[in-house]
Amino acid sequence: MMTHDSGRRPRPSVLAVTTLPAWVLAFGCCVSILPAQADKADKEAKYWNAWGLKEKDGRWLRQSDIDHMEKDEVQHSETGVWIPKADLEKAQSGQHLVSGQWVAADEAEKGHKSWATPWILFSDNIELHTIANLADAKNILNEAETNVAFSKNLLWDPTKPLPERVRVFAFMNQERYRDFGTDNDDSGFSTHGAFQCLTRDDKPVAVFYGAKDWGPYYLKHGVGLGVATQLLVPLGIPERHWILTGFGGYTSRWSNTDAASHFGKQYLAKGGVRSLKSFPKSFSINGEMSTADLDWTIYQAGILVAFLQKPNDVTQKAWDQVRDAIRERDKKTLKIYQNFEKKLLLQDKAIKAFLKEQVQ
Repeated sequence: MMTHDSGRRPRPSVLAVTTLPAWVLAFGCCVSILPAQADKADKEAKYWNAWGLKEKDGRWLRQSDIDHMEKDEVQHSETGVWIPKADLEKAQSGQHLVSGQWVAADEAEKGHKSWATPWILFSDNIELHTIANLADAKNILNEAETNVAFSKNLLWDPTKPLPERVRVFAFMNQERYRDFGTDNDDSGFSTHGAFQCLTRDDKPVAVFYGAKDWGPYYLKHGVGLGVATQLLVPLGIPERHWILTGFGGYTSRWSNTDAASHFGKQYLAKGGVRSLKSFPKSFSINGEMSTADLDWTIYQAGILVAFLQKPNDVTQKAWDQVRDAIRERDKKTLKIYQNFEKKLLLQDKAIKAFLKEQVQ
């Protein structure tokens, strides 16, 4: 079994700042914006505003984060939780809020050992809930944030935050993960080690992070799934559609060339690319599936998303139209997507050739 590629982990991220080119900073006061450019910028701003993003001091932020700032709140340096600026010194001394009280770190650990009061950590695009110790929780948060880009860059503007942070419930214990799936999954998707819980209003992604060897892959899958769900489902893509799992499979199995090759060889051994035209209708994940069928299904969905990176005039043009529709919250997004899907599923030979390139 492959092991997770663990490099140096970044510190928990707070709100990212988009840096302007130096020449803009130096000469911005002298640059005149043409009316056509201004109209285009206004139109683009309306699109982002409709998704709940606002520009503030040169940064695109969620309105919810701006609301915190306007209340004179800042993010805790370790957890990213919003706190009153007046309490910043307490946070910097290592204290944490538990049940409305500031307590030392060791007391805070004791107060977050139950799922009734889990640790909640924030990064740019992730809201993590877990009862792991804080050091492990920060590592999980950073892993999750790092993997947002795989799906975000195919669906969204990489320079802007997601409309909402992906809410991730990271379970360290298999029994607790299964219990959560039993209570909150009406689809059978919790058979896998990560699933989107659509029966709850907050729609978290649940992942079995404590799984030996597989935990990091389940986390990646959950992040990709969560990113795609929040951008596609509001625009008409069905909640259990294959492409949502596809973004999960892409993020978990295509995170680097070694992973793509390793899982690709297993996929070929299970039959490789097949039944493309009927795949969307036959797609399913449930408790009756064998492990081999489950793995094949997730990989096939993932390779169809991974193929979007391959230069291909037909699929690239069609996918660009989907991306534009997402940004603009186009009422015809589903129709535009279905047109893309139809063209993608005709690329049988090209997708097989793409897979062959990955496993050599």
